[in-house]
Amino acid sequence: SDPQKFKEQGGTEVAPMSTTENKEVALQYSNSVCPLLFKFKAKGLSMGVDISYLSVYPKEREVLYPPLTYLMPSGETEMEGNITVYTVKLTIS
Repeated sequence: SDPQKFKEQGGTEVAPMSTTENKEVALQYSNSVCPLLFKFKAKGLSMGVDISYLSVYPKEREVLYPPLTYLMPSGETEMEGNITVYTVKLTIS
């Protein structure tokens, strides 16, 4: 299945990836039957760009990643209530 394949191989986001450092904001966007959150481990050149100063909602603490950012699961998966949280390592191409 696709979720299992992602857990094993990871995946690449082909579009710019808008994220937030604010967990409460992320939870609002994850409202679905099977909610899923990604927790990023990013350092050095794999860190996104904070664009909060450009946002209409600066308190959302938006961080932007470029197209083709690769998400590699770290093997850490948590359940927070009914929400699945995957920890992923990021590589920017």
